[in-house]
Amino acid sequence: MRIHVLCDDSSQNGFESEHGFSVLVDSVLFDTGKSDVFLKNARKLGIDLPKDVLISHGHYDHAGGLLYLSGKRVWLRKEALDQKYSGERYAGADWNEVLKKNTGKFVIERITEIGKNMFLLGPANLRGKVPTGDFFVERNGERRKDLFEDEQTLVVRTKEGLVVITGCSHRGIDNILLDIAETFNERIKMVVGGFHLLKSSDDEIEKIVKAFNELGVETVVPCHCTGERAVDIFKREFLGKIMDCYAGLKLEVSD
Repeated sequence: MRIHVLCDDSSQNGFESEHGFSVLVDSVLFDTGKSDVFLKNARKLGIDLPKDVLISHGHYDHAGGLLYLSGKRVWLRKEALDQKYSGERYAGADWNEVLKKNTGKFVIERITEIGKNMFLLGPANLRGKVPTGDFFVERNGERRKDLFEDEQTLVVRTKEGLVVITGCSHRGIDNILLDIAETFNERIKMVVGGFHLLKSSDDEIEKIVKAFNELGVETVVPCHCTGERAVDIFKREFLGKIMDCYAGLKLEVSD
């Protein structure tokens, strides 16, 4: 299985970056960043984008790039279409335009097999926590705290263990991994994506790292919204391997 990071907040020489996330995982695209940066980087890598596009949640920095695609099959939960806000700023995507040019494949079940050994899982069990941040959702004219009921994670079964791809982990990266461990009861080989720890305290981050260690995660590739301080704590306390994330990164795991 090959993983190509097409969009991240940082990039290696020759690739573009932006505040967003997009990863190609074999035959599926997971998230699209906020603009056409992922497309430009895919062209640089000589990659043709697949039919299936998976959207982790409805924020613009994960779904905005859909405006640059057509004829795709977009896998998302219906809650992603809600009006989303970060404070007073609109933070959603232009779904009317996106769904004119692409086909929406709405995920209903908590776990959905989308291909051989490929699963969408979510939303994660909150376990008594409330998603952090000044995020709101408007539904039927009523604005309330966004609990990210649209959030889903990609889980790929490989010979070396499970590979987990997450967008922002708004419902808690620890909750996501605990759900995966309980659902699959298999070793977690690698976790790639945003962990949303930018505003978390050192104590909170250390508890997250402890959860990774207790679950026996082998490799982490923290991207996008994880935060430099969180990455530093992972480098200090995580027992497995940690890798830097950037647009242009290629990873490979035995199928």
